[in-house]
Amino acid sequence: PADTASKYGVTMWHSFGNLVDCASFDSYLTYKHNADVFQGQSGSPNFYSPDGINFYIVGIQSTESDDGNYSVGITPASFADIQTWSAQ
Repeated sequence: PADTASKYGVTMWHSFGNLVDCASFDSYLTYKHNADVFQGQSGSPNFYSPDGINFYIVGIQSTESDDGNYSVGITPASFADIQTWSAQ
């Protein structure tokens, strides 16, 4: 994230939080969550783990604000896009 950059390069960070709300807009699913994020983390994956062992990507970090942090959910259409991009 932008608040941790140093002259030595970039480091990997993680944050934990809970789903607060979700909404659907047209074909988009959005999640509001309380994981601690900062500018520069847009595009980071959001994982769900039902058992602490298996992890599933369920969203992509989109926006951070004072009232919450938002991610776009992975829908079948966006998953198909990811598969197409990965094959290129």
